Amino acid sequence: GRTPLALGLMKGIELLRQALKRDPEIVPVMVVITDGKANVGLQQGASIQDILAESRQVGGGVPAAGIHSLVLDTEQGFVKLHQARELASAMQAQYVQLEQLEGSHITAAIRDSLRI
Repeated sequence: GRTPLALGLMKGIELLRQALKRDPEIVPVMVVITDGKANVGLQQGASIQDILAESRQVGGGVPAAGIHSLVLDTEQGFVKLHQARELASAMQAQYVQLEQLEGSHITAAIRDSLRI
């Protein structure tokens, strides 16, 4: 709730880029478990709209870095904002609603995100 989503994505990209440098044969996969409701930005005082846009912009760097991705949407409740779906779109990620999955399906979704 207090970690900037964009910062988490940036750190994930950085970590996977480093892993690719060490072993170019690996297939990097980023699994993001989120409701997509980014509420903390990289810059203090940013509006919620700016924070959401920032997360989607950083997320767009995932496919550019050659990283496969999966977004597991944890959003619950009657009214849904679909922010995780928008993030998945920006990341060109497979999108799955967590409430629809069982443990074995999560593994299958991750494998599907590899597209191999």
